[in-house]
Amino acid sequence: MKPILTNLGLLAVSLFLASCTGVQEQASQLKDKANQAQNVAQQAQDVASKTTTALGNLGNLKETIRPLTDGAAQTLSAVKAGNFTAAQTEFTKLQDGWKGLESTLKTVSPDATKTIGEKITTIATDLKSGSPNVAKLTTELQRLSTAFNSLVTNSTSAIATNTSTTETANSNATAIQSNLLAMKDELAKATTAVESQDFATAKTAFGAARQTWYEFGGSVKQKSPDTYQRLEAGVQDVNSGLSKAQPPRDTVLTSLKTLSTDLDGVK
Repeated sequence: MKPILTNLGLLAVSLFLASCTGVQEQASQLKDKANQAQNVAQQAQDVASKTTTALGNLGNLKETIRPLTDGAAQTLSAVKAGNFTAAQTEFTKLQDGWKGLESTLKTVSPDATKTIGEKITTIATDLKSGSPNVAKLTTELQRLSTAFNSLVTNSTSAIATNTSTTETANSNATAIQSNLLAMKDELAKATTAVESQDFATAKTAFGAARQTWYEFGGSVKQKSPDTYQRLEAGVQDVNSGLSKAQPPRDTVLTSLKTLSTDLDGVK
């Protein structure tokens, strides 16, 4: 009898250690998910900080670009007066001011920046010609002033739109990671309960996990319909097993493990 009792004791210890190992692995996975959620939140904060800086710079741009519009107006006045020497002097100042802004503006509104650069080159060339065309220069300078004003307006709209889109995307990503963490936590509890055949506790824990899935499953579906279908099927498998009068322990454990693994694939 002693060898049998000894073997049973060793078996019990082995099962206990295996259970502890499983719990440790689940805890490690939950920790990883928590770190992922924290990283996503930090990324959202970084984007918000950069956006705030960009908007601040844009606010300064309205004042910074004023000398350019003033320069275009002064150049135009000189052209209309036939004083092309003064016109060239004023326009050279405008060109110098534009050089300091061009590279920054390219990141916000590349097309408009390119168009303005081309207009400036054309006007500079026309001013240096032997017989400048007053009518043509007048039209070009008026259009340049309009382009400067439009650039500020369009840049404001572009940054505001990008800010809204980025903040929404990061908010959704943070919410998904938070829900993933909560769902994984409840699935871990359900797994531990099923292992000890405490199906009442397992049903309660899984019920909480399923409710969390209903709250964020739609977001997963938008990003990846295939992932959503796989997870939805997994949720149904576990629910089906736990709903039986005598839940099949091993089958339910397999379904829980598969569902947890599939959740790891959600980004």
